[in-house]
Amino acid sequence: MKILPKTRVLLAVGLLLTFANVWEGESPIQSDLPTLSGVSKDSFQRIELTQSGQKILFEKEQDVWFIKSPVEAKADQARIKSLLLNFRKGISMDVMVEKGNEEEYGLDASHSIVVELWSDSSEPSLSFTLGNDSARGSSFVRLSGDDAVYRARMGGRHRYEYSVSDWKNRLLFDFKESELQSLAIESPQVSYTLNWSGELWEIKPKPNWQLNQGQTRSMLARIGATRIGSTWKEPLERSDVQFQMSFRDGTEKKARIQLSDVALIEIGQERYRASVSIFKKLASDPSFFRDKQLYRFNPRSDLDTITYETEGQRMVFQQDLSNGFWRVLEPIGMDIDMKQVFFMVNSLASAQAISFVSEPLLTPRIQLSFQMLDGTQEQLDIGEEQNGMYLARRGTETFLISKELVQKIQQAFGKTF
Repeated sequence: MKILPKTRVLLAVGLLLTFANVWEGESPIQSDLPTLSGVSKDSFQRIELTQSGQKILFEKEQDVWFIKSPVEAKADQARIKSLLLNFRKGISMDVMVEKGNEEEYGLDASHSIVVELWSDSSEPSLSFTLGNDSARGSSFVRLSGDDAVYRARMGGRHRYEYSVSDWKNRLLFDFKESELQSLAIESPQVSYTLNWSGELWEIKPKPNWQLNQGQTRSMLARIGATRIGSTWKEPLERSDVQFQMSFRDGTEKKARIQLSDVALIEIGQERYRASVSIFKKLASDPSFFRDKQLYRFNPRSDLDTITYETEGQRMVFQQDLSNGFWRVLEPIGMDIDMKQVFFMVNSLASAQAISFVSEPLLTPRIQLSFQMLDGTQEQLDIGEEQNGMYLARRGTETFLISKELVQKIQQAFGKTF
């Protein structure tokens, strides 16, 4: 087949464009580029970061990282973890840029960061020099014993070049929930104490509601892990809330907190800025810790019958414990949608109040009664809709429940409002 001159020209242009796209202005990609071997973050025992002649030394003691030089302090565990996670998989050099000309890539002595990481051996497990960041998330790097400049994805220079003070522990209170014995909170609005009994968390003075253990543990863990935004030099103008923490090892910690757009926290002679939301919540209403779960039963082993009543109508479903299916006791001959009944029962077993309200009057539109196999009974009265939620009552407590929960109840009994 004869190829026309015009076709030859077009083919040549296409090949040139393809080659230019691969080249990208750098040396051709090589097939034998070096690789940094992957190492688990838990294997590292020592880190050295050297920049402009200053070396920061970290060592791990009982799974906790500490700065050993030029100061001795607990390190920011989150920042250390973020750095080490870069090496959990091997890092291949993307391309060899050139040899020499280090200053252009930030690899000269005044700009580079020498990174050395040890596991258990006397020699570093990983050793390289980090330069400037490049395009597409890569950085320029030179490996130990190699004078070539490479480009590779090292996690970004920002993970390595913190100052000594920024490498220090950034947790405001720095405790685990399991280490705390009590937390006393006092503000102009509230005064209460969360105390560990040895088995459960308790709140004093004791309210007329139950404490949600899971939510309490979660909140205390969040307080212990609150991060410092920045240091603060000026004295506090006022104390809006005070914390007194007692720990199970016998130590104590106190904090004065000023609330505004941010929280200003004074611990001893040190002052810090932090996010204000958690402190405002704790300083205003201890009912945040209230257990909002309405019922606690196993839908397969505890429940016998469910009765649904509205004005002029009554329906009763009973569970067949031999197979877990439901049947209609009243009215006789009614069909049942088994799937919808399962949805309703499982939703009720884990249902929570959205919020508790002071509502002395509630006219029930639906009355739902549960008969348990142990003979106990529960009742849920459901009233009017309010802003996409429904007013409900259980015993002496009035609260709001979700529209979705009411819809599941209605659908199980083949009804709608």
